[in-house]
Amino acid sequence: MDTNEYVLTLDKQPPSVQVAALPSEHPLPSFPVQWKGSDDASGIERAEIWFSENGGPFQLWEILEPGETRQIQGRVTFKGRFGHEYRFYAIARDKVGNQQPHPDQPQATTRAGTLPSISAGLKMVTLPVISEIADPKQVFAFDEDKWAWYDPTTKQYVRYPNAPAVTLQVGKGFWGRFSQAVTPNVKGDLPDDSQPFAIALKQGWNQIGNPWLADLPWDVNAIQVRVNGQTKALKDAEGIVEPYAWRWDGSDYRLVYDAALLPGVENKLLAWEGGWIYAHQDGTLILPIPSRMATWVG
Repeated sequence: MDTNEYVLTLDKQPPSVQVAALPSEHPLPSFPVQWKGSDDASGIERAEIWFSENGGPFQLWEILEPGETRQIQGRVTFKGRFGHEYRFYAIARDKVGNQQPHPDQPQATTRAGTLPSISAGLKMVTLPVISEIADPKQVFAFDEDKWAWYDPTTKQYVRYPNAPAVTLQVGKGFWGRFSQAVTPNVKGDLPDDSQPFAIALKQGWNQIGNPWLADLPWDVNAIQVRVNGQTKALKDAEGIVEPYAWRWDGSDYRLVYDAALLPGVENKLLAWEGGWIYAHQDGTLILPIPSRMATWVG
């Protein structure tokens, strides 16, 4: 006698999902987080990715509903803040309700952002981060009051703690003297890296700063100048802005220029570094996203 056949699957174990290990730090606050997991019987119904910022309580970040599958894996970009530490873990539930418990310890930990080491001496520095700390003394730990910014309007230096030398701003360069190597105390957001960065110029010498975490190639075709509502490539801005910059290497000035026009010349404004540029009239300098930065962002 033929009878119906029934298959009964017993599922007593919860699924297991794990966030992959992360390096101790990432160069940018945006970085990929990967995970994978499995269930031995009924399949994973729901998975969750949790994160914690700077040792705070864990928060739910991603909810995954993979469907009828016993294996899952994935990758997504986490957008954090420069200088902050992040911890992650994953849990899951299968189709019969077995729940993976929240772990006692994170499965992955990393810090967002790589800090430079500024060597001792007289340096022209900049801050490519919108700092949570406004006071440059707390960020750069320079000697006494040895910190200054050049005001092109008055043609005078303004020294710390006088305004505006007391206020950090992306795109501005500052002089600082350091008796020993310093690692800046920096936490915050980055400037918008989806578009070029604009720096207001006044007639005369302007102390600017590289706004990116990557070295800025000095390309007179890619760098632009805007004046009186018109935008031109730096190479076509004769009589408006000089097509070169000057950087300070710690002991002497170095010309920064387009190497395609002058082979062998220094052709980059380094990350975390300031420089000089001369404007014949008020305008705006527009700096492109460096290719390395574009690669990181992508």
